[in-house]
Amino acid sequence: MSRYTEDDLRVDLENKKYEFGWETDIEYEDFPVGLNEEIIRMISARKNEPEWMTEWRL
Repeated sequence: MSRYTEDDLRVDLENKKYEFGWETDIEYEDFPVGLNEEIIRMISARKNEPEWMTEWRL
């Protein structure tokens, strides 16, 4: 008989369906790491900021 190893447990847990009755798909927007003009403009657009505020942040 083979032994149940940590690797076996890891595989079982990765493939196991969530058993407590609910899951949430949270929407998010992924931005690259760091700050530059492009990223600041993307964040400002996401927040629907006025143009003057975006320019002030730059």
